[in-house]
Amino acid sequence: MKSIPLKWWILGLLSPPLVWADLYTKVLVSRRMYPYESVEVVPGFFNLLYARNRGAAFSLFHDLDPAWSLYFFIGVTLVAACVLVYLFRSIRGRHATLLAVTVTLIASGAVGNFVDRARLGHVIDFLDVYVGTHHWPTFNLADCYISIGAALLVLYSFFLEPRERKEAEAA
Repeated sequence: MKSIPLKWWILGLLSPPLVWADLYTKVLVSRRMYPYESVEVVPGFFNLLYARNRGAAFSLFHDLDPAWSLYFFIGVTLVAACVLVYLFRSIRGRHATLLAVTVTLIASGAVGNFVDRARLGHVIDFLDVYVGTHHWPTFNLADCYISIGAALLVLYSFFLEPRERKEAEAA
């Protein structure tokens, strides 16, 4: 019997609770707050703010015609899913665990936001970070997963992968 590679265990064990946490927090916000209601949590730094985002990250493309936006975002999600499947299947080497976690974070965030978009026609955002009057665009847990995964992927691409390639060439 062939053993299951660690990367598949990471995906199978990490992704469901991440997606669940994202969707659960969005349901809590939508049931306990009114749209665009704000609750101060850390004065001068952090609020809960129930926002409905029809666009992508940071409200990009929010002004697309609603008749087409769902198709646009489904298309973007399908392309991203294909890229993520390719990346995940090609994971090997010394940093396979890091890459599996990275791709799992990005995929989990994409699934969480996709479920919202397919179910509601928009994504529920509720985390509002700010300093004074300067607010970061409101986001959710799925956006956190995607951002952390993307940052890890960038760090890997700039620091670990070139070193891995040099070591492979030297061997």
